[in-house]
Parts: sequence; structure tokens; C-alpha cells
Amino acid sequence: MLNNTKMEISSKSMYKQISPEDFVGANKSLLEVQATLVRLQRKGSNYKDYLKESQKLKTKFKTGFSALKSKIWELESHFPKEKKEKEKVVKGKKIATKKSLTKKRVRKEPKDPLDKELEEIQERLNALS
Repeated sequence: MLNNTKMEISSKSMYKQISPEDFVGANKSLLEVQATLVRLQRKGSNYKDYLKESQKLKTKFKTGFSALKSKIWELESHFPKEKKEKEKVVKGKKIATKKSLTKKRVRKEPKDPLDKELEEIQERLNALS
């Protein structure tokens, strides 16, 4: 019975002979994949270290900034305070309307013929003087 089992296994299994060049190429590809995985793992650990360091720097910056802020408030408390005038706010009143922003056109009324003659006489007198 043991012989029958060996015969069945050997008849079911199929082997393919690989050329030595294909075997070396497959091993080379496998080693390249392993090297790439190791590089990725190293980059991942470097990234984790970078995140930890950046978090430390952020907290250091925040604490330093809050300390600076409190010092500024302390200094401002020692400054003399000015009295501020309150601005008057009128509710419901528009500050500038479209009409007030447009230029007002001045109408030039037609001159009276007598005014025109008077100006000509004035010009002649000025020319003689």
C-alpha cells in the first residue's frame, strides 16, 4: 500500500526543469525585492523619527511662544494707558451714498451778450495798459 501512495504522488506531481540562467535571474529579482523592502522599512523608521522630532519642536515652539506672549502682556500692563475717545455711531445712517460719491455737474448758463461785450472791452483796456 505504501508503494501505491508513492506512485500516486509521483504521477500527480509535475516538475519543470529551469535553466540555470532563469534560476539565477529569479534569485536576483527576489534579492532586489528584499533589498527594496529593507530600504522602505528604513525610510519608514526614519519617517517615524522625523515625526517625533517635529512634534518635540512644535511643543517647544508653542511653550516658548506662550511664554513670550505672557511677557508682552506683563510689559504692556506697566505702560501708561491712554484714554480712548469713543466713536459716535449713528444707527441707520449711511455714511456715503452713490449720489454723494458722484461728481456734481455745474451747469454753465449761456452768457448774456452784454457780458461778452464787457469782457472784450476789458481785454482791450488791459492790452492798452
